[in-house]
Parts: sequence; structure tokens; C-alpha cells
Amino acid sequence: MNLDFSDIKVLLIGDFMIDHYIIGTSKRMSPESSQVPVVLPKEEYSIPGGAGNVAMNMCVFAGQKSYSDNMYFEGKPFIFCVGAVGHDKMGNELLSILNGGIIRKDFESVGTIEFIHYHDQIDTSNIIKGDLPMYDSMDPRSIHDKFRGYIETTVKERTYLNGKQIYRLDRERLLNQSYNEDLNNLISKNIIGKDIVVLSDYNKGVLNEVTIPHILSEAKKNKIPVIIDPKKDDFTIYEGADILTPNLNELNRASKTDINDEKSIIEACNKLIEKHNFNFIVAKKGKSGITIVGKNNFVKQIQAHAIDNPDVTGAGDTVIASFSLAYAKLGDVELAAKIANAAASIAVSKKGTAVVETKEIESLFTK
Repeated sequence: MNLDFSDIKVLLIGDFMIDHYIIGTSKRMSPESSQVPVVLPKEEYSIPGGAGNVAMNMCVFAGQKSYSDNMYFEGKPFIFCVGAVGHDKMGNELLSILNGGIIRKDFESVGTIEFIHYHDQIDTSNIIKGDLPMYDSMDPRSIHDKFRGYIETTVKERTYLNGKQIYRLDRERLLNQSYNEDLNNLISKNIIGKDIVVLSDYNKGVLNEVTIPHILSEAKKNKIPVIIDPKKDDFTIYEGADILTPNLNELNRASKTDINDEKSIIEACNKLIEKHNFNFIVAKKGKSGITIVGKNNFVKQIQAHAIDNPDVTGAGDTVIASFSLAYAKLGDVELAAKIANAAASIAVSKKGTAVVETKEIESLFTK
């Protein structure tokens, strides 16, 4: 199978976040609590998360070059991003990685580092930054800032001890809705000429009751399909979207259906499709694979690939990234879902937030 998506132009809108990793060791417990290890950090690094991880997956998955063989490649941007980050250290780090490249470290092989550079392929010029660099996000005064300028970059910090994750610390703040007009203007400006619009919703404020209807209206006007990785409990806000890719928890909450088997999954999807006029729902079932439900009694089940000890960090981002590119190129929801299913199985076989190359997909399909 030849997977070349290098000619697809994507408008990616959503919540851009950063995943920060601390890899440590411990030889003693804290004297303050016998249950708390004293962790000595050996290394730290950051990887884009949320919509940022979707952008990275798309960039590598597009197959313009084999990144492990070509450490530096310049090309025209094909992923155009709209979102918001803070005027803070992690916001700067996030944009720097998206614009330049990433150091990917092997969790288990000390000293194993793979540098991937994809210069100019991700356009971040339409990601809004906060206007107040003088405020630190941890400054207690900033808690009371209700005015427009303050944005805090969403950070998910994970600490690994002796190869196992021991906690996750989140820093986040809902985006002030006074940014809606700016976001909508950026969307209208950038949607023209795109092949697909992808919404990566993590409920951090970029995608809301003002911006989502505007996106759907602009996409319809320009005859561009919209694919959404949803997070809202009520799918009414996504009404008229082409394809949604919820996991089973999201599907359960949105449909208010007790999902316990394949029949209930199909019933929940049909209920939401009929109510909200979606073309398809691609239900992500984790280790059980994917179920596609569409209008006119369309149903397809795709079995997962067996993976031992999967790490599901960022797996949903891998699915929406690979599925969206494949659907934009092929126009076939079932084939796109099979490709996404294979990509997800590869992603969860790796530690932490991971990206997948097309050659890995091609190898899996030939087995």
C-alpha cells in the first residue's frame, strides 16, 4: 500500500497543549512519608500534546520524507494551525517544537535520541499568544485576571520512575471567550483552499458555542469536510459536522446510552447521527478496534491489532491525524478507518506521546 498524503492541505483548529516528561530514578523514600519516593530527575523533555500532537502526527504521517533517514527536510507548510497558547515558557517551547523539530528519547535505552526536523511544514502563525508576558502563570495575582490578555499554556507533566509513570500534574486555564472574534477571523482567512478541516477539542476554550458553528458554516460554504475529535458531553454543538471520532466514554455521555456491547454502540451512533445530522461516527473502542456507523444503516467493524502492554497516551490524536489525511485523500471512510486503526496500534506500542510514519503502516498491512 502506497500512502502518500503530501499533497493534502489541512486546517487544524483546537487546543494546543504540551506534554512535559521527567524521567527519574529513586533509591530512597522520603523521610516525610514512607509512601513517597525521592525522585532524582535524569532527563526532561517536552512534546506537543492535544492539537499539537495531531499536527506532529500529520506531519510525520504525510510521508513526504522518511524522517529517520532524512534528519532535515524543508518543505512548504501543509498543516495550518489555529488556536491559542500562553505568552509563557511552555508556550514558547511548544511553538518552537512545532516550528523546528523535536528530540524524541527512548524511555528504556539510556542515551538513545532520535532528532526529527520538519522545518516549515507546520504553519503556527495563526496561533494566538497571550498579551501579558510580565505575568507568570503561577503568580497568585493572575488568578484574578478576567480581562482578555491572559492565556496560560496547558501543560500535562508526567513523571516516570524506573520506567513507570507515577503521577501526572496538569496546569491549565480556560481560554477567555473575548478571543472568539479573533479566532473566527483567522478561521475565515485560512479555510480557503484546504482539503480537510480538523477540530481537536480538549475543552480548553478554543472550540466553543461561537467558534464551532462558524467553522461548520465556513466549511460548508467552501465544500470542505469537517472531522471532529469531540470532548463536549452534548454533541448538539457539532451539529452538521461530517465525521466525529469519539471514544466509548464520550459516546456514552453524548448519547446517554448504556454502552456495553456492539449493539449498544451502533444504537448510540445511529441516535446521534439522526439527531445531529452527522454523516458518520467513527467510534474508537481501544483494544477492541473501531466501529463505523453512518447514514442509511451503514455499519463496519474493524478489529484492533493485538498489542502487549499498550501505552495509550495520545492515541486519540494519532487516530484523528491519520484518519483525516486518509479520508481527505481517499474519500473512503472504511479504508481511512483501517489506516487509522493500524496507526493507533503502532502508537500505543511506543512509550509516551508518539508519532507514526507511513512506512510503519505499510509494514503492518503487509504482515
